[in-house]
Amino acid sequence: MKVVTTRFGELDIDDRQVIDFPLGILGFPEFKRWILLQASPESVFFWLQSADAPDLAFILVQPHLFFKDYRVRAQDEELKAIGLDDSDAGEVFVICNRVSDAVTVNLQGPLVFNAATRRARQVVLCDRHLTTRHELCKLGKEACLTAAAV
Repeated sequence: MKVVTTRFGELDIDDRQVIDFPLGILGFPEFKRWILLQASPESVFFWLQSADAPDLAFILVQPHLFFKDYRVRAQDEELKAIGLDDSDAGEVFVICNRVSDAVTVNLQGPLVFNAATRRARQVVLCDRHLTTRHELCKLGKEACLTAAAV
């Protein structure tokens, strides 16, 4: 299938690469079909590109690369909806944002992927220690890349 994007141009994507978000993503419930693209083979950053909206994409990271103790404690019914028994069985990503001079990640709203079913879901965690704008690094420093190497 052809996917038109504003960042990457036209992409020829195998239908098996499309990830279904049955409920969409918070703030974007109408967009259900997404494609996960790695920025480069050695990068820790990924793009989650909408298959239906050329200008809609998010930058993602796997939180365990930066936060060793991070765990997703989702409700069983949330995970069953995408074919998982527990969050440890899925791949977890968080959305990155730029907030003034820093890159932040949303640790309170992780994306849980089931690679086998190609389904995913954003879950909302009720842990008061987690934030939607947890600082990953300051811009202009190499902290983002070096933190992932540790």
